[in-house]
Amino acid sequence: MSFRRVKYFLAAVDAETMTAAAQSLRMAQPALSRQIKLFEQDLGLTLFRPKGNRLVLTTAGERLVPMARRLMGEVDRFERGAATLSTGRVSTLTVGTTEATLRNLLAPFIATLGPDDPVVNARTVIQANIPVALREGCDAAISTAPMQGELVSELLGSAPIYACVSARHPMALAGVVEAPIEDFADHAVVLPTHRNASRYLLDFAVSAAGIRFPSVMESDDGQAIMRSPPPGPPRDSPPNSRGSGPTPFAFWSPRCAVLTDS
Repeated sequence: MSFRRVKYFLAAVDAETMTAAAQSLRMAQPALSRQIKLFEQDLGLTLFRPKGNRLVLTTAGERLVPMARRLMGEVDRFERGAATLSTGRVSTLTVGTTEATLRNLLAPFIATLGPDDPVVNARTVIQANIPVALREGCDAAISTAPMQGELVSELLGSAPIYACVSARHPMALAGVVEAPIEDFADHAVVLPTHRNASRYLLDFAVSAAGIRFPSVMESDDGQAIMRSPPPGPPRDSPPNSRGSGPTPFAFWSPRCAVLTDS
């Protein structure tokens, strides 16, 4: 079986039309169609069925896609590993990470790299799919929580849990810049949803500290969190007053770990 035809198959899957796939591969559409037909003959399977101008995977095609991605990920790793051994340096590094970690951690790091450093390609994935990304071509991944299984992890460092408060909040007025999590007991808060891995770590820390939040609102939109009004009336003023009182808190990034599959 030709690895090149596996690559053509995945290009057709991603593009959903033979014409778009051919353009992405910089080859003629009839030549690509012929290679896909030969690939089907090699396998003894029908992988696509036409639906107008689009390509729709058959059941056999759908089942082959994840295996094909894993195979091509291994081929890519093999080629880059051979290049590293021959030149003595890593030229390209593919890193899987969430959008938030890419924006706040990885992108600023990439901006510091020079011409002699490896080219870092970032691939955004959701937290739950990080192990899959490592099997399908990523050399490493950055996560806010350690992974289970046979993955090897290394702690990159620690980051504080940030609490964003109103400028009128007593902590802000007192100039507090650091406080134990116990000081936030009985505060109304706005937190990321459980789609964010940091939320699980925060819940664990809150449970370990033996505290609770009486009112919790959820949002994965950081700007919305910052603009959110307090979930309830201030404890130290009447319901209709404009006193400071409890203010929503946003928490994120308790720590980061780098994970690889080597």
